Amino acid sequence: LILIPFVPSSPSPFATLIKELLLANKRVVSLNWEQYLPPVSASYRGNAFKKFNSTGLLMCSWSEKFSDFLLELGFCNEKIVKVQNYNSMILKLRILLDRGSIKTEKIIFFPMNYAWAFADGRFIKYRVKTGYSELLANEYVEYSKKCLASFVHNLEIFSRMNADYKIVVKAYPGISQKQCEKFLELIEVDFPKNVKFLYNVDASDYLLRSCIVISSWSTAALDRFLIDGRSVLFTPLERPEWLDVH
Repeated sequence: LILIPFVPSSPSPFATLIKELLLANKRVVSLNWEQYLPPVSASYRGNAFKKFNSTGLLMCSWSEKFSDFLLELGFCNEKIVKVQNYNSMILKLRILLDRGSIKTEKIIFFPMNYAWAFADGRFIKYRVKTGYSELLANEYVEYSKKCLASFVHNLEIFSRMNADYKIVVKAYPGISQKQCEKFLELIEVDFPKNVKFLYNVDASDYLLRSCIVISSWSTAALDRFLIDGRSVLFTPLERPEWLDVH
């Protein structure tokens, strides 16, 4: 089952992600973050969602705020299907079937979301063409690059301070190992051996085995929080109002 709240266009990283999941015969992909949109994304996604209002498409919602958002866009109640957060339910079922309860290990899991730090001119041009503010798009890229650089330096310090823990960092879906390595070459860091990087893989096992999940903004952080609350959101720099989610 692949459930998506909108249809991505080809230049979007979502399109690449979905193609990879289909080729891998992936059963479930969660786009939970679409239900918790910051102001800039709500404005951008709203333009896309409005196009579906005249179709027979039903919008699934497991967040009251997202339901209100759809109503504001003009969707009638009949087109909004209230559901539970299915990804969280699947993870809870997996825990019950596999172990009965979460058995954590000395692992700290960092599913990170700094996709905009890798945005190129083509990506920005596409976003602006489809309704994104050009000013905010450029500001978003610069903010993400600064956050990623700061995160990397903080990660080096953090991993040394927690040398008896395994530190697992998962790059944002669609961001390749080559892209990350190229970025790290520009920053003088020396990670210890307890740091491991993951790229474009299913990391649900780490999500459940980790003693805590720390993320800049990720579906994984939300999923783990809904299970036992052992996740936190971390940003090295204060988020601008247009990017903040209260």
